[in-house]
Amino acid sequence: MIFKNKKTSKYIPIVFLISIALVFFYKFFVHQLISMPADITVGMYYPWIDQKWSGLTTNVPVKNPLMSDIVSIIYQWRILVINSLKQGEFPFWTQSYLSGVPLFANFQNSLFNVTNLPFFIFKNNGVSWTIMVLFQLIISLLATYFCLKSLKFEKLSSVVGSIVYSFSLFNLVWLEYGIHTYVAAFLPLFIICIEKYFQKKQPRYLIYLSFLIAFQFYGGYPQYSIFSLLFIFLYYLFVHSRNNLKSIVSFSFSIILGLLLTLPLLLPGYELIKLSIRNIDITSQSQTMGFIPVQNLFTLPIPNYWGNPTTNDYYGLDYYDNNAIFPGSIALISLFFSIYLFTKNKTNKKINFYILTIFLCFLVIFKNPFSLFLKNNLGFVFSGNGISTRIFLLANFSFSVLSAFLFDYLIHQKPKKIYSILILITWQITIFLNLFLQNNPNKISYKNTLYSLVFSLPIAISIILSQLQIKSKKIFLYTTILLVIVESFYYGYKYLPFSKQEYLFPSTPSIKFLQDNTGDYRISTTNTIPTNMWVTYGLDSPDGYDTTMPLLNYEYYSLVQNQVYNKTANRAIYYNNEKSSLYDNLSVKYKLTLGNGNSPNVANSNKKFKKVFNETNTIVEENQDVLDKIRFVEKIIIAQDKNEFKDIFQNINFSKNIVLYNYSSNNVENINNGCISQDTKISNVEYKNSSIKFNTNNNCVKPVFISNSFYPGWKATIDGYPTEIFQANHAFQSVIVPSGSHQIILKYSPTNFKIYLFISIGCAVSLLIFLFYDSQNK
Repeated sequence: MIFKNKKTSKYIPIVFLISIALVFFYKFFVHQLISMPADITVGMYYPWIDQKWSGLTTNVPVKNPLMSDIVSIIYQWRILVINSLKQGEFPFWTQSYLSGVPLFANFQNSLFNVTNLPFFIFKNNGVSWTIMVLFQLIISLLATYFCLKSLKFEKLSSVVGSIVYSFSLFNLVWLEYGIHTYVAAFLPLFIICIEKYFQKKQPRYLIYLSFLIAFQFYGGYPQYSIFSLLFIFLYYLFVHSRNNLKSIVSFSFSIILGLLLTLPLLLPGYELIKLSIRNIDITSQSQTMGFIPVQNLFTLPIPNYWGNPTTNDYYGLDYYDNNAIFPGSIALISLFFSIYLFTKNKTNKKINFYILTIFLCFLVIFKNPFSLFLKNNLGFVFSGNGISTRIFLLANFSFSVLSAFLFDYLIHQKPKKIYSILILITWQITIFLNLFLQNNPNKISYKNTLYSLVFSLPIAISIILSQLQIKSKKIFLYTTILLVIVESFYYGYKYLPFSKQEYLFPSTPSIKFLQDNTGDYRISTTNTIPTNMWVTYGLDSPDGYDTTMPLLNYEYYSLVQNQVYNKTANRAIYYNNEKSSLYDNLSVKYKLTLGNGNSPNVANSNKKFKKVFNETNTIVEENQDVLDKIRFVEKIIIAQDKNEFKDIFQNINFSKNIVLYNYSSNNVENINNGCISQDTKISNVEYKNSSIKFNTNNNCVKPVFISNSFYPGWKATIDGYPTEIFQANHAFQSVIVPSGSHQIILKYSPTNFKIYLFISIGCAVSLLIFLFYDSQNK
C-alpha cells in the first residue's frame, strides 16, 4: 500500500489536494493578483484605454482576450444579485441593461452558490471573486477524491483521478467564470450518494441526492445539470439496477424530488428560455453548427496544436475554449490501457460504462448522423442551438475514473503484466503525434507538438519505470503524479490570466460624469464600453448582452435598427439609429462615442445629440430631446399585432402617442376625445430592481408610458387596487391612470412563483422529516 494505515494518513490526500489548489493560486497569495481577466477592461476598451494604468507608458497588455465574457457579463450578473441581497431585495429583475430583463430566472447569475460567501465578507470584489474561484477548485478536487474512494480505489489512485478531473483543460478554461467548476463538482457527489446507497442500504443517501440535484441546478449552469442527471440515471441502470423495478422507481423518485426542489428557478428559467431569442440565436452557430471541427481531433493529445489565444497565434476553427477537450496525458494513457484490458475481458461493469461514456461523448461533439439526430430532435438536452462540447463534462469525469483505475492496476499488479502494454501505448502516442507533424508542417503546430511530447513522454516513461524498478515503485508513482501536476499547471497558467486589482472596473472622468448626471435616464455606449460593463457603475442602458434575451426586446431592437423583424439574432445589441422614432422610447440621455476630443462636432451623428464632455478619445453626447422613462401620453393608437405595429410606427410621434395591442376601441375613444389634460405631473419616482413606484396628478384619464420591458409576472396597483399592465409600443409597459392624484406601484415576481416556492418548501420539509426518522431508526 502506498499510504500506511495510520490515523493521520486519511488526511494526507486531503491536505495534499488543497495544497495543490493553493499553489495554483500562488499569484494571488504572493503577488496579490486576482483570478479574473480584468486586464481586458483597461487594455482593450474605451474610455479606460484613454488612461495609463500602473505607471505604464503604453496600454495595459491583455493576456487572453477570449475570456471577455467574464468581465462583460458573468461578473455583472453575479454582482447584481449579490448587491441586491445586500440591499435587502430579492433579485428577480434588473433594469441595468436591455431596458429591463429577468435576473433570477437567468440561471447563470448563480445566486444560490455556497462559494458566494466571500462577497459578504470582503469589501474588495476582486478578492472575493478569487477566493470564490479557489473554493470551487478545492470543492471539485475533494468531491472527486471522495467519489473515487467510494468507488473503492486506493488513496493515491483517487488523488490522481481528482487532479485529472479538476485540472483538465476542459475544466481550467472555464475555471475563472465562477460557475462551471462549481456545477461540475456535483457530478462526483451524485456518484457518492449512489454508491453509498448500495453499500449501506440506507435511503438517506437518496435524500442527499435529491438535495444535491437541487443545489446543482441553483449553481447556475443547466446544461451541466441536465447532462449530469442523464449520466447518473444511465449509470444506475447500467451498473446498479439489476432489473429491480422497485429500485429503479425509488431512484427515479429521488431525482423527481430534486427537480421539485428547483421549481422556483427551473420553471421561471424555462419560461424565460421560451420567451427568449433561443430559437433564432446564431451566436454559437458557425460553419460547424456548434460541433467541434473534425480537424480539432488534433487537440485531443495536443491542446495547442492550432495555437493559443494567449500567444496570439490561434488559427483553428471556432473558439479555443469550446474546443478544449484535452483531458491530460495520463487520462489518454488510461483510456488506451482500459480499452486494452476491456478486449481481454479484465474490466468490470463500471469501467465498461465509463469507457462507453467517453465514446458516446465523442459521438455527440462531432458532426455525424447520430449527433445531428440528437440536436434536431432533443435539442433542449443536446444543445440544439448551442455548443456540443458541454457534454464533455461526462467524458472528463470518466477520464478521471479511468486514471484512478490505471493507478490501482499499477499499485497492485506485477510488472510483467503491464510492461508490454505500456511500451505499446507510448509507441502509439509517439507515432500518432509524428503523423500529425507530417500532415501539417505548420511551425506553430510543430512547436506545440514538441511541448506536448515534453509532458506526455516523461509521464509514460515514469509509469513504465514504476513497473521495471519494483523497489522504487513508490518513487516513480509519486513522480508520475508530480509530472501530471506540472503538465496541468503549464496549460492552466498559459491560458488563465491573473490581473492587478486596480484593473477591476476603475473609474475614469467620462464614467464619473455619467454617474453624476444620468439620473433615472439611460446611456448608450455604441463603440466604447462593451455590454454589460456599465452595470458595475450603477448605470442603465437599452443596450446589452444576454443569452436569454427576451424576444420582444430583440424585435424592438431590430425595428429600431432595420425597420423589420430580423429572422436571426445575436446575443449582444447596441442601439445606434437615433433617427428612428422608436429610439425616443429608450430614454437615452447620454451617448458615448469615439472621436478626436479637440474637434467639437466630430462625434455628432445626429443633431439631437450635443457634445457635453470628452475624455481624450471618448466623447459624451447629450440627447437634447430625451423623453422621460415614465411619462403621460395624450392618445392611444390600436394595433392588432406586431406586424401592424411595424407598418405604422415610422409615422408616430411617441412623445404624445402610445400604441397598444388589442385594447378596447370604446375606451380608446373616451380617452382620445375626452378632456384636455392640464398640469399633468409624475413625481416621487422610485426605481428598485424588481419594482417601480411613482405618483401622478392629472385632470384626465390618460395612459402612462413606462419604459420598462413588457414581460409576464409584472403586476400593477393604483392606490393599492390592481390594474392591468398593457403591452405598449411593442416592448414596453403602460397603465391607464384615472384623473386625480394617485400612487402607482409596479412589482415583478416570476409567474406562479409563490406556488413553485410552496411546492419546493413542502418537498424540502418532507425530505428533512424523512431524513430525521431515518436517522432515528438507525
